[in-house]
Amino acid sequence: MKSRSSPLLCLALVGCGSGAPLLHPAHALPPEHVTMGAGVSSAIVTGDAKSKITAARAAMADGAVESDTERQAFVTGALGEALLAPGLAPWVGARAGIAQNAEAGITYTARSARLDGRYSLASGNFAASGGLGASGVLAHPSHDAPGDARGGSDERIPGLDIGGLSGFGVDLPLLVGFRSQGSLFQVWAGARGGYERLRGKALLRIGLDPTASDEAPFEAERWFVLGVLGLGATFHPVSVAFELDAGYQTGSGSIQLEDPSGRKRWNGELEGFTLSPAAAVIVELWD
Repeated sequence: MKSRSSPLLCLALVGCGSGAPLLHPAHALPPEHVTMGAGVSSAIVTGDAKSKITAARAAMADGAVESDTERQAFVTGALGEALLAPGLAPWVGARAGIAQNAEAGITYTARSARLDGRYSLASGNFAASGGLGASGVLAHPSHDAPGDARGGSDERIPGLDIGGLSGFGVDLPLLVGFRSQGSLFQVWAGARGGYERLRGKALLRIGLDPTASDEAPFEAERWFVLGVLGLGATFHPVSVAFELDAGYQTGSGSIQLEDPSGRKRWNGELEGFTLSPAAAVIVELWD
């Protein structure tokens, strides 16, 4: 029997969106200071990428993907859905000062987990920081079994289940920022570039029989350049942070679909602008 999930379960466990904001200022934490926080983020897709995801849904409007035109539209939209994952996601993070002006952190957004380190140079109320992050895109066990009918909670595009995909990514954030006396108010801005690669098998139900499944080999990659703008307010030991990451993303990849003569590789490309707003409550545990 097909399992159903509530929107709350989707947000908390499945990882319905790919928003992965930094949610930290340019100033690094002092040595041995530790913070933890939780919040929510979102990924909003625009432009060509949004159009291609919409076209993939339209290709399944009559219940099946049959023509080559529909197959191409479905494949390209599936790549966009997997790489950009529009929607909501939880955000959970922790950071620690590890040395003078150096800091490390870990972030979990259900779709991925990210580990990063950075170094900050401060002069009075102003600071600049640079870092390196490495992330792992997580396969989750909630995707439907091969014999289930389509239409489950994982299928934002009907007939497409990408719960079994996994991958890795790297990103480089550069920030500048200002904080008031006592860190009551902070603002930061900067840029962030990165790369991500996905591989695995997508579970497809795009034929006339909705219970007929195909575990299709899937691979894709994306490059992105984002602008970052954030602000925070602190009432020690609690801070509230808001951030918007916005910028350009480009992706490409392939899915191998079943064909009467065997498997055929279908390639796709997409590009578009994304907006990733986020908010979190962050607590300093000890210092």
